[in-house]
Order: sequence, then structure tokens, then C-alpha cells
Amino acid sequence: MSSAPTDQNYLDRRTFVVGVINGSLFNASARFMDATVVLSPLAERLVGSETLVGLLQMSSKIGWMWPTLFMPYILEGVGRRMPWYRGSAGVRMLAIWGAVLVLFSGITGHSPMTAFSLLALAMFLSSTFGGVSWIPFMDVVAKGVPANKRGLLWGLRQGIAGVLGVGFATLATYILSPDRGLPFPRAYAWLFLIAAVAQTMALGAFCMAREPAVESKPRRMTFGMHMSRYPRIMSRDDAFRSFAVSRIGVGVALMGLEFLAICAQKNFGLTDTQTNAWLLPIALSGAIYPFLWGYLSDRFGSRTLLRATGALVAVHAALPLIALTMARGYHVAPWLANLLLGGSVVVGYAAVSSNMIASSNFVLEIARPHQRDGYLGLYNSLTIPLAFASLLAGVISDHVSYTALYGACLLASTISIWLVYGRLPEPRPGLADEDRSERLGLLDQIRARMWPKPDRRA
Repeated sequence: MSSAPTDQNYLDRRTFVVGVINGSLFNASARFMDATVVLSPLAERLVGSETLVGLLQMSSKIGWMWPTLFMPYILEGVGRRMPWYRGSAGVRMLAIWGAVLVLFSGITGHSPMTAFSLLALAMFLSSTFGGVSWIPFMDVVAKGVPANKRGLLWGLRQGIAGVLGVGFATLATYILSPDRGLPFPRAYAWLFLIAAVAQTMALGAFCMAREPAVESKPRRMTFGMHMSRYPRIMSRDDAFRSFAVSRIGVGVALMGLEFLAICAQKNFGLTDTQTNAWLLPIALSGAIYPFLWGYLSDRFGSRTLLRATGALVAVHAALPLIALTMARGYHVAPWLANLLLGGSVVVGYAAVSSNMIASSNFVLEIARPHQRDGYLGLYNSLTIPLAFASLLAGVISDHVSYTALYGACLLASTISIWLVYGRLPEPRPGLADEDRSERLGLLDQIRARMWPKPDRRA
């Protein structure tokens, strides 16, 4: 049986191309189910509760994360991972088409809570089997795309998705416009239908990826031994521990992103048409930023991009906090509120895309090949608390205030920035920091060039 290529610079062009097609279609179609502008307002109109909206967002995130607790154990020694990806893709397709049927049926009018529950179940199943397929997907990418090309892969996936997303966002705004006269929730049903078609094509594309044939090996450890790897990694790997905590901080800082449209409508009187218009700048920024993130990651390393992410999440949390603070003592014009909250949405999505590229590259670079499954499983499962952050955000906005919500987001972003800047190393050897003496020597050379010599006047 043939074995996987050992050349670290080996690039499987088919895997690269279908990976770009997969990410482009899947991420672009996400505009039709956007968590901030589409899904949260849809759920809030069904049940009228921010807490239940947070519960819906939480169930989707938990579904994505919890399978990685046991998937590394199941996949240990398995030579081919693509069958797992293909089976999971089939279930994800069925789940999203089930959500389409719920929205097109008359159940939303007769029993909104039942419709909400079925929609939450569909999103949970889709995200759960997305979590099942995630390690096989990342393993196939690691085998077929070298480290110095992965930033380009992630950048193209998101960048082309951003270009397509401009058209998708325009179409979504057109469908959701009150001028169309579509009864609730028929407009949302059409958005989910288009998303289902695009995501079916995206998942089917990566099913054609070429995975190198490797020999299957017998399982070397019990499930208990597998679970014990996680605390060992956390206790022994300082870099990964700091990375994990900073990633949780970024996730908590972004927990208010899904509630910005509801905040704008309830606190500043913005209409559905005004908040739906945010889809276009989100898509436009998505067409530009991923290429920049991919370049930064390939050229300067994933740590640099993680640092940029920390700054972005701080700005994202600060903008709505400024708007809400101003509203206490002054009348905030709708156009100014729209500008501040819409800017927060755009910056928040930029932070999401940069964090995705930086985190994916960092965890692949820091883990050795024989430890990759364990690191990937821990990387995803440690963020399960982030799913509860969405529920926490709903509770805070429902029972405290939106000011408290975005104040907590700003605090979490500050903690994440401190960890990324102070404790996170660069894993790529060619970009690693010099030791302290070399840094001081370089600083002395820079000072010598900057300041005039003693015999010259400044």
C-alpha cells in the first residue's frame, strides 16, 4: 500500500482546489443564515426572547465542539479519514434541508415555539456533524497542503467567499425588503433554501478531495488514556495553554455579535431594512480581509495575526459601548447609531475571519504529526464554554442591559490581548523570536542609527 507523501513542500492541487471551492461556497452562503442579521432576528420574532435566541446560538456552537472530545480516539490509527467526512457531510445536508422544510411549512404560524425547537434541532445536527467532520477535514488539508501555503488556502476560501458574498448579501437584502411583501417567515425560508443549495454543492466538492493512502494501525490506547492526553497537553505545553485561554477570551469578547441587530432595533429604533443593509458591508469586507489575513499569516506568522485579532475584538466591543453610553445622556441620531453598530458588525466579522485563519494555522504548526489529532481535539473541545457565552449574552441583554453585555466583551478582549502579546510564542522556526541578548543587541544598533553621535549636536 502506498504511503502519504513525506515531502513537507508537497502540494496536492486537487485538495487545494476543492478546498477553496468548498470554503468559498460554504462561507458565502452563510450570508443567507447570518447569525447577527438573519438568524437572531428570525428567532426573536418567533419566540420574543433574547435568552432563547442565545440558547439557539449556544446549541449550534456546542454541536460543533462536543464531537471533538471523542473523535481523536475514534480516528486513532485510521488510515483514511475521508469516509468520515463524506458521511458527516450527508447528515449536514439533510439537517439544513430539514430547516428549509420547517420554514416553508405552516407550523411557524400555528406553533412558533415548535418551529423554533425544530429549527434549533436542525442547526444542532448540522453543527454536530460539522464537528465530526472537522478533524478529518483538517487532517486531509495537513496531508495535502504544506504549511507555507495554508494561509493562501484559508485566505482564498474566505476571500472568494467574500466576493460571492457581495452578490449573496445584495440578494438577501432584496428578499428581506418589505417592498417584496413576503409574509413572515417566507422571506427567511427563501434565504435558507438558497443556502441549502450552496452548502450542498460546497460539501459535495470537498468529498472529491484526494487523500493519500496510509496503512491503518491498531488502536494504541484506551478511551481513558485518550482523555488523559488532554490534561497532559495543557499542563506541559505552555504555548498551547496560553493560546487556548486567549482563544476563549476572543470568543467571549465576540459573544455580543449576534445581538447587535436586536440591540439596534430595541435601543435606537432602527428598522429591519436598516439592519439588513449591514449584510452588504459585511460581504465587501469579507472580500478584502481574508487575503490580507492569509498574507500576514504566511509572511509574518500566525502569532502576528492573533495579535491583530485581539485589537479587532477590542474595537468591536468598544463601538456599541460608545453608542449606548452616549444614549444615556444625549439623543443619538439613528444614522450615528447605525454607523457605530454597523461598524461593530463589520469589525466583528473581520475578527472572526482573522481568528479562524490564525488559530487553524497555529494549532497545525504547534502540533507534531503524531500528536495532531490530540491537539485538534483539545483545541476544539476546550472552547465548549464559548457556546455558553451566547446564552450568557442573551441573559445579560434580557435581564441586565446591553451596556453591561458589551462592557463584559471589552473586558474579555483586554485579557485576550494581554495573553497574545505577552505569553504566546511564534511556532514557525524561521519566524521565532531571537533570544534576549540578540534583541537587546539589535535595539542598540537601532539606537545607534537613530541618535546622533556624542560629538554631534542634536
